[in-house]
Amino acid sequence: MTKFAALEIPVDVPARLILRHPVTMVELTDKAKNSAYVDLLSTDSQAAREFERVKTDQALSAPGRARTSYDEIERNAIEKLAALTCGWYLVGLDGTPLEVPFSKENAQEFYAAPGMAWVVEQVQLFIGARANFVKPSSPR
Repeated sequence: MTKFAALEIPVDVPARLILRHPVTMVELTDKAKNSAYVDLLSTDSQAAREFERVKTDQALSAPGRARTSYDEIERNAIEKLAALTCGWYLVGLDGTPLEVPFSKENAQEFYAAPGMAWVVEQVQLFIGARANFVKPSSPR
């Protein structure tokens, strides 16, 4: 704990994004009304900072410091989302639970699929909003 602890937000504690249908924006739920979700760390988290540090060090130490390709930028973005994902409960658009266990490898595949851009968009907006990682406090 630092002397600034009273100002800190818990960026290293996962927060839950409830997935919403890409068209209707209604919560995705299974037949028992359990919400589909993805547990995520903030872009301010230690995991995010470490990911950026490693990728920057790799880029700066690359022989000849070759230019970065679009594919590499896209791959890094997917890897970062996977690094910030801590768990999930997924259901199909029809409410059928997806029996895909959470793993970093499965998360990379999940975010890389072109048809999952709607999820990527929801995740990116969520992890970038600090308010999602602040516990509500009592009003003064």
